[in-house]
Amino acid sequence: MPAPDPRAVIERGAATACRGVPRFLLSGADWAFLAGASSPDLLFRSAWSDNAEMHALWTDGEGGRPVIASVAVEGGRYEALSRHHAAAALFERAEHDLRGLEAMSARDEAPLLDHGRWPLTRPLAVRPGPAPWPPEPPELRFFPSEEARGLHQVGFGPIATGLPASGPAHWRLTLRGTGIERVQTLPGYAHRGVLSAVRGLPVTEAAPLVARIAAGGTVAHQLCFSRAAEAALRWQPDPALRQERVLLGEIERIATHLSDLSATLEAAGEAAASGSFRGLLEQVRAGCQAFSGHRWLMAAVRPFEGMRADAGAGAALEAVLRRVLADHARLEQAVRRCRHRLHDRCTIPDPVARAHGLPGPSGRMSGQRIDLRRDGEAGDGAAPAPHGRNGDVRLRCGARLAEIADAASLGLALLERWRPSADAWSGPGSGSGEGIGSAEGPRGDHWHWLRIEHGRIVAAHFHDPAMLSLPAAETAAVGLDADELPLLGRSLGLSMAGVDG
Repeated sequence: MPAPDPRAVIERGAATACRGVPRFLLSGADWAFLAGASSPDLLFRSAWSDNAEMHALWTDGEGGRPVIASVAVEGGRYEALSRHHAAAALFERAEHDLRGLEAMSARDEAPLLDHGRWPLTRPLAVRPGPAPWPPEPPELRFFPSEEARGLHQVGFGPIATGLPASGPAHWRLTLRGTGIERVQTLPGYAHRGVLSAVRGLPVTEAAPLVARIAAGGTVAHQLCFSRAAEAALRWQPDPALRQERVLLGEIERIATHLSDLSATLEAAGEAAASGSFRGLLEQVRAGCQAFSGHRWLMAAVRPFEGMRADAGAGAALEAVLRRVLADHARLEQAVRRCRHRLHDRCTIPDPVARAHGLPGPSGRMSGQRIDLRRDGEAGDGAAPAPHGRNGDVRLRCGARLAEIADAASLGLALLERWRPSADAWSGPGSGSGEGIGSAEGPRGDHWHWLRIEHGRIVAAHFHDPAMLSLPAAETAAVGLDADELPLLGRSLGLSMAGVDG
């Protein structure tokens, strides 16, 4: 008898009132089946808890048909997903630190965010615990068998030059000579407690905090948050507002790709080529300032309303987008001249990308096909994203360059029709509901889930693609020389801010 289809198992659960993506409450037995099941039509994307239940978000292989599976948390425990779904490990570790929930039979039980210095333990639990005294630093493990095999460890960070990611983190490498045998990463040094900060706030007051989760994906986070809130409270933005938001997302795509390309080329030892991208990035940031009042487009997307701008604000941005298109051939040539430093470097095999759900252009260059941009409100205006197999640094750079050109062309088309939005809705008032929103940011898919009661947030989850990219990088680093790790991380666009939250 054939095994049940995992998606069918999810959808036979009890339907809930979540809007934007269907959510089903599963029995313990069905959740346990899901934890051990594998299907090419079901790809893990994110997991979180609201203390009463554990939730997991899944999509098909192209990011479509999203669905949420939930299970009741009993006695602070639930069946781990990470035993068979490696991508779930970081989420389980985060929920243990934040809520004290135990993922039974988890792949990794090490602390992720809590270094023993928070004023409370389990700060998001129903009953937070007292702080440990004295603080107990987290341990990065060294296995006795490794020393017997002639291996040794080196560590660097949280603050140092040449780190593999933007933002502080401690990196511990287990080496044989200079070859990497294992990478352990400890984030959490810049944990800001955004989930705790937004609880109890009206939606409009929480939005500025969400905008600062990760600078390289600030618009994507703002888009997700607005879409989740609007779905929960049954508010539909008009077509002009939807197009304005797509425009802002494409501008961010250009800026973040330029930043990641500059950092990648610098890590490859190509300072002159890196400077070419930094120069154009500065012009894009200046255009963002003129258009929205902020160089990083923070607070550009607001729930229930459009951007506050004058009718003539688009002129400076139009000039910048035309400059991006005019300089694109020059940028391609700069990367082409560096190909000897990029080709066949830091390759990520397709199976590694699949196992960790590697998002964004990096994932698409290693056999993944998730692209919410094509299925979202950009629709047919966005060209098909480049795809590849077993991607190396050169392919990842090429994918970002192609997306820059497409984003600039789409941005100009949208800017021609752009007009400042009409008056905003009066606000959510005392509305209640549950909703989820998504967006394809420059580095991958973002997802926000909100539960709102009487106009205030009572539970939330903010997913950043770094939660999937980081463990993929740890796995892909095995076999590389230690000096190559910064190049790998920068070519993936790794940012600790998206993990710290």
